[in-house]
Amino acid sequence: MLKDAGIVAILDHHAPPGVQTAGQQFTGHCTSDVEFYTDYNYQRALTWTAVMATVAHLHPDFGSVFAIEAVNEPIMDSSQTPGYGTCE
Repeated sequence: MLKDAGIVAILDHHAPPGVQTAGQQFTGHCTSDVEFYTDYNYQRALTWTAVMATVAHLHPDFGSVFAIEAVNEPIMDSSQTPGYGTCE
């Protein structure tokens, strides 16, 4: 419908698995137990990003998607992100 209307879109990871910010309703589960930054949940989000990037590039109905937002309102502590700043 967006493509037909000429509207471009950003796919937003608004509530990634495990909650990315404590005490916020927008995460899908208002809790102080932040677990998105664990290796398990971070990998789940990377897998979902790969799926959505593939769909956005290959499926004609997703032709209006021009970006994928990695995480909506993440915590501001890069030390919590697995592999951030490392070269592997």
